[in-house]
Amino acid sequence: MNKCGKVVISLIALAVLAAVFWGIVRSREPRYQGKPLSTWLRALESAIPDEDEGRVIEEYQAITAMGTNALPCLIKKLGARDPAWKTALGDLLDKQSVVDWRPRMAWQEQDTALQAFSILGETAAPAIPQLTALLTQPHAASAAAWSLIVIGPPALPVLREALTNRNIYGRECIPFALGHIAGDKRPRLPVLLDSLRDPDPSVRSAAVQVLGILQMEEDTVVPALVPLIRDPDLLVRRQTVRALGRFSRRPELVVPALAQGLDDPNWFVRHFSLVALAAFGPDAREALPALEKAAGSSDENIRARARRIIHRLQCEMWNGGIIRGPKATRTLALVFTGHEFAEGGETILDALQRHQGRASFFLTGDFLTNKNFDPLLRRMFNENHLLGPHSDKHLLYCSWEKERETLVTQEQFMTDVRNNREKIRSAADRLDERPDPEWPPLLPHELEAFRQRYGFRAATNHPPAPPQSAAPAGLSTNAAMIEPSGKPGAARDDLQPPIFRRMHSEPEFHYFLPAYEHYNREIAGWTAQLGMTLINFTPGTRSNADYTGEADRNFVSSQVIFDSILKKEREDPHGLNGFILLLHLGAGPGRTDKFHHRFGELLDVLAAKGYQFVRVDELLEPKETQ
Repeated sequence: MNKCGKVVISLIALAVLAAVFWGIVRSREPRYQGKPLSTWLRALESAIPDEDEGRVIEEYQAITAMGTNALPCLIKKLGARDPAWKTALGDLLDKQSVVDWRPRMAWQEQDTALQAFSILGETAAPAIPQLTALLTQPHAASAAAWSLIVIGPPALPVLREALTNRNIYGRECIPFALGHIAGDKRPRLPVLLDSLRDPDPSVRSAAVQVLGILQMEEDTVVPALVPLIRDPDLLVRRQTVRALGRFSRRPELVVPALAQGLDDPNWFVRHFSLVALAAFGPDAREALPALEKAAGSSDENIRARARRIIHRLQCEMWNGGIIRGPKATRTLALVFTGHEFAEGGETILDALQRHQGRASFFLTGDFLTNKNFDPLLRRMFNENHLLGPHSDKHLLYCSWEKERETLVTQEQFMTDVRNNREKIRSAADRLDERPDPEWPPLLPHELEAFRQRYGFRAATNHPPAPPQSAAPAGLSTNAAMIEPSGKPGAARDDLQPPIFRRMHSEPEFHYFLPAYEHYNREIAGWTAQLGMTLINFTPGTRSNADYTGEADRNFVSSQVIFDSILKKEREDPHGLNGFILLLHLGAGPGRTDKFHHRFGELLDVLAAKGYQFVRVDELLEPKETQ
C-alpha cells in the first residue's frame, strides 16, 4: 500500500471515531417523535419542496415543536468550524473516485441551522445574545447575521448596532435585514444613510441597493445617493445608478447624476445609467448633451440605447407612462385590448391587412387561454402584429379616486404580469407559424476577443449552433458558450465587445398596457422593474369608449367616436401624429352599435390623409434600434 493510501485509511479511521463521538453528542439533542433534531434537519435539507411537500410540513412541525429547546444545538451548528484533518480528508477524497463518501462540512451544518432559525422566527429570540457573539467570528458571522435577520423585529436593535461596529464580520448582510424585516422602515433610514459612508464598499453597495428598493423619503435619500455616482468602487457605482433610476419623482436631481454616469469608464455603469434614464422619458431632457455624446459611441449597445432615449424625449408622458409618440411624422399606433370579447377581431384584422397596416394587441391571460380566440391569435402572430400583456386576470391596480391609491402589492402585480407574459409565450408556441430567425454562429475570433477583454473563456463542450425557437429574439444560443473563468478582473467591462448585443437581448416584452387603461406612478415604476415601458392611449378622442353599452349611463355611440377622432385630427396642430389610438376587440352583447363596423372606414379616411398605421414599438423606437 502506498503512502497516500495509508493516509486516506488513517483519516477515514479518524472520521469513524468522530462519527461515534457525534452519535454520543446527538443523543443529547432534543427529540420529536423519537428522532433527534439532527435527523429532522438532514431530512429538511434533502427535501425538494415542490416534490416532498408532505415531508417538509412534517419537518416544519418537528422543529416548531422543539422550539427553544433546539436553540443550544442550533447555535453550536452555526459556530461549527472544520478541523484541519477534516479539510485534508475532504481534499484527498475529492482527488479519487473509489470512495463515494464525503465528511459533513461546517458550512452544511450552518445551512441546516439557518433553515431551522427561519422556521422558528421570533421564537428564536432568546438566542440573540449568542448570535451577536458569533458576529465577531469570521467563520460564522454571515450565518449568524442571516439568523438574526430571520428572527425578525426582536433582532433589529442588535442589527442596527452591529452595522456601526467595525469589528463585526458579515456587516454587508445587515442593510438587507433592515429592508427585509417587517414593520415601519422609516426609523431605520438614518442607519441606512450612515451606511452610505461606511469604509467597506460591500456595506455601501448593500445600503444603496436597499434604499433603491424601499424608495422612501426621496427628498432625503436622493441627495445622499447622488455623490456615490463617483464612488471609487465599481459595484457601488453600478448599484447607485440602478437605485437612482427608481426615484422617478425627482428628475431634477436624478437626471444630472445619471448623465454623469454616462461618462463612467465602466461599460456596465454607462449601460445602467441609460437604462435608468429611459424611464424618465421627456424628463431626461437635461441629460441631452451627454446622451448625444453617447449616441456617437463606437459601442453598438450604448449607441442604440442613447438614440432610443433621445427619440423618447419627443414623447408625451403622464404618471410615468407614455401616452403619445413623436409628432414629426404622420404615423400613429393602433392599439387594441382584449379580455372577454372579440367579435370585432376578424373585421379589424381584415381592415389592417387591406391597408398593409400593423397594430398592437394587448391581451389578458383569460383571452389568451380561450381556445375560441385561437384563430384570431394565429392571425395576429402570423401577420406580424405586436402582442403584449394587459394583466393576466384583468385586475384593477389602483382606485378610481383622484389619489389613485394602489390596490395591489408589488408581488401581486409582478405575478399577474409575469403570468400574462407566460401565456403569450405559450400562445406563440401553439400558434406562431413564422419561421425562426437565422442567426449566424459566433465566429472564433469574436469569442477570442471576448475572452481577451473580459477574462472569460469559451466552453468547449458545446458546438456552435443556431438559436432555438424558444430563445428570445436577438439572443443567440451561442451565448451559452461563454462562461466565467474565475480570473481576477473577470468582472471588468471597460469596453463592450461587438458580440454583446447578440448575447444579451432586450426583454421579450417591451411594452405593457394596464387593465382598464388605469394606473399610477407606482404601477409605472413596477412595470419598469419588469423591463417594460407602460403605455396608455393618447387623450383627446372618445375611441376608448367603444366598449360602452346602450344601457350604460356613459354610452358613447360609434358616430360620436368616429367624429371625435376626425375632430382631433383637424384641430391638433400635429394632427394624429404620434397618436396611440386605443380601441377594443369586442364589446359583448351589451352593445349593438359596434364600432368595428366603422373601423375600415376610419382607416380609409386616415390613409387618404397620409397616415401610416404602425405597431407601438415602431412608433416609439428609432428605426435603427427596431
